[in-house]
Amino acid sequence: MGKQLGRDFKVYYSATLITDASDSAISGMSWVEAPTTADVNLDEQKAEITYATRENDGETQYFDGPFEDSIQLNLAKDKQDAFYQALKRGYKDKTPVALAVVDEDIDNPGAEGYAANFTVLRFPSNLELASVAEVQVFVRPRSFINRDYVTPAI
Repeated sequence: MGKQLGRDFKVYYSATLITDASDSAISGMSWVEAPTTADVNLDEQKAEITYATRENDGETQYFDGPFEDSIQLNLAKDKQDAFYQALKRGYKDKTPVALAVVDEDIDNPGAEGYAANFTVLRFPSNLELASVAEVQVFVRPRSFINRDYVTPAI
């Protein structure tokens, strides 16, 4: 496909939680695009486990640890926006929110991305004087995680 602009990626949410992390189950869900999202930072990383022994003269060895993925979403603080309300409810009520970040329309066969039920951990507001009020929402995957989601062919 070649290079893509960040604006081509799409963020989706669902009123229904993911109960099966398979590609076919996720593609069968009802997803709503969240066009009010501005910047998205999908941070896929693993924890680093270190280990040093006398046997290797105290040199530190590094091992893969568990995944510690996160997403930061910047969006306008719009009380009328359903996506804003879903994230705010997830934060206030401590309930997960089903989200997907994909490289094109989620209904297109071959669309790739990341989908899971997420915990909303931070919901700070950015209220700059000469700018639209924004929230910078920080989420981490909670359950039914699919890091390599691909919309199946019909």
